[in-house]
Amino acid sequence: MTERHQLDAELTAIAAHLPGRWQLDPKYTDHVWCAVLRDDTDHGLHFNMTAAKGRLQISGMWPLDKQNQQHIPSKCQHVTVARDRPPEKIAAEIKRRFLPWYLAAYAEQAQRASEADAGRRKQQEVAVELAALLGEPASA
Repeated sequence: MTERHQLDAELTAIAAHLPGRWQLDPKYTDHVWCAVLRDDTDHGLHFNMTAAKGRLQISGMWPLDKQNQQHIPSKCQHVTVARDRPPEKIAAEIKRRFLPWYLAAYAEQAQRASEADAGRRKQQEVAVELAALLGEPASA
């Protein structure tokens, strides 16, 4: 089994013990040093196996706005867990030590992304109104 297949197998086993429906994100299958689990609400857990030798470093994936700008908290957290622990124990550590912070921080960042999108829509509306007042076609 290749190192990548080993990591995928480990994360698939961990995902089975996390709340909700988590699965491997296919966009990260070409990396041998990291992988991402996503749930059906687009939360993402990034697993890095090289940042902490013999351990998995777990951090969060963050929401994008309509301009593909990622909204990340100013102070990000991560946790590390021993890679050789049983999947249910790793999942329990993630649930206890990371998910509460991550889900709250993700909600805040999703709100920021939504506000950024609303601000851009409002700017576009104002530009259209001004262009109409000036008798010029508005650019998108």
